[in-house]
Amino acid sequence: MASQARAAGDEPAEFGKTLRQARERAGLSLQELARRTSVRSDYLRALEETDPRGLPERILARGYLGAAAKELGIDPEPLLTQYDACFPAAHAVPRPARADPEVLFRIVTISLSALIIAALIGWWIYAALQNRPVRTARQASAAAPAAPPSRTVLLSVNSVPSGAAVYLDNSYLGKTPVSDFPIIARSKAVLKFVRSGDEVLQETATLDSNTSLTADLVKLPKTPSAAVKTAPVRSRAEATTAASAATQSAAPPAGTEVSFDFTGSSWIRIRSGQKVLYEGIPAVGTVLRFPGPLHARIGSAGNVRVRVGSGKAKTLGGVGSVVSANFP
Repeated sequence: MASQARAAGDEPAEFGKTLRQARERAGLSLQELARRTSVRSDYLRALEETDPRGLPERILARGYLGAAAKELGIDPEPLLTQYDACFPAAHAVPRPARADPEVLFRIVTISLSALIIAALIGWWIYAALQNRPVRTARQASAAAPAAPPSRTVLLSVNSVPSGAAVYLDNSYLGKTPVSDFPIIARSKAVLKFVRSGDEVLQETATLDSNTSLTADLVKLPKTPSAAVKTAPVRSRAEATTAASAATQSAAPPAGTEVSFDFTGSSWIRIRSGQKVLYEGIPAVGTVLRFPGPLHARIGSAGNVRVRVGSGKAKTLGGVGSVVSANFP
């Protein structure tokens, strides 16, 4: 988990605000971004809110932040720098208090006495060991070496074709290409590549230094044509009529009608009071109709034309702008 906890009531740090604003400009919900990056939506929410209590260990949290930034088309380096500033990994070591001269003299005296006693004990042990048989070179080499201290190396992974989810010892790293991901050095690691339509590839690798790997994926065999079921193709008018009928059947009949015509891709959430009537990204060409009064939050206002009653349809902002409005 992150090394510090954000105090209750604090505003999210700059990297969390930037991540949330980029997602809303892209017209994506947390669930859609989670599906695209293979990062759990609760981790994405914790990153946006800069809440370390909802994040995994530091190395994975940084990797998820970088993966989300790349998916949203923003440079991950400034966000990672802001993350490190918000949740630093190292802690300052307090300076020891100055020792009193008299206390220091006693410590030196006791230390010298301890050294003399240790020397006598060491001589006694040395003399006792002279009577024991000496180990051969083979026996000495069989002794287990001391474990080396942990250190961090950089791992870069790609796949052909790219876009495969990469797992290192069952920990998710992101989608290929993954560049300079910091990991703990290890003599044996299991890398797994998962991509829709391809066979799952699992390989064992030695990662005791900076490493760059590329995996060649193999497509799954095609299923027989007789087993393939094709969904019926609907025209824009049919899709609009079906969406409108489903909406009208679920909405109350009273109130001035408000319609939303999706001329491009945009995320939208529509509420009547505290009840959410719709949330998601409809297909381009869909027209949603609801009786007012209601509240709408639109992720890319330039891609949605809004009409209230028999009034003129109009957009409430530009493409990529996030707009909230009450109707009528």
